[in-house]
Amino acid sequence: MTNSAKQDTLSPAAEAYVWGFPLMSVHRTRLLLCSKTDTGTMNHVNDLATPNDRAIVVPNNDTLYSSAWYDLRHGDLSIDVPAMDHADRYWNVMILDGYTNVAYVCRRHHGVEGTRVRVTLDPTTPPANDDSNVVTIATPTAWVIIRVLVESPKDIGTARALQRSIEVTAPINHPNQRTERAGRATVIAKSGVDFYTELKAYRHRPTGTLASAIIARGTSHR
Repeated sequence: MTNSAKQDTLSPAAEAYVWGFPLMSVHRTRLLLCSKTDTGTMNHVNDLATPNDRAIVVPNNDTLYSSAWYDLRHGDLSIDVPAMDHADRYWNVMILDGYTNVAYVCRRHHGVEGTRVRVTLDPTTPPANDDSNVVTIATPTAWVIIRVLVESPKDIGTARALQRSIEVTAPINHPNQRTERAGRATVIAKSGVDFYTELKAYRHRPTGTLASAIIARGTSHR
């Protein structure tokens, strides 16, 4: 093995950390936000972001946000977007999975005449990110984030109405419950060896890698 190859090889603990960091970041964010708003329940933010809004890193300050967390093991989601008020209205629905992969239902793909899209759990098919009416998500955890542009101070009332008119419907058996916080995503680097114990609770499925092996053993590698 060459020296460069040795330098590029990660230890099992390092591989698990790199693999697991986004998963822990997503779930810490989920637990934080769902300690305030039930799972499966859309939270509409009425006003534009300010420097005091720190739950999410650097949110846009020209769009209204709505978001909710879903567990796709309970079934598919339906996203219904009505017609916008004019052809240039920016809107965007982002669906983020447990590993921070994203798919979009948005004006760029679907225009402004309205659309209905189904979100389904499918670990084998990457999201197409096109104008299709099915979005595949690789993990049970799905974070749906709605954005609607506020075009001027006088526009905020119209933007709020459009924000609330975008509907995400979950199966009737989807749980609506509060969670306990597990620390902020921004301080994961301070977790030390406890990182691996916490990560074990979040992993969705075995990956067949060294990362999954060390996580399965918990904190045996220190």
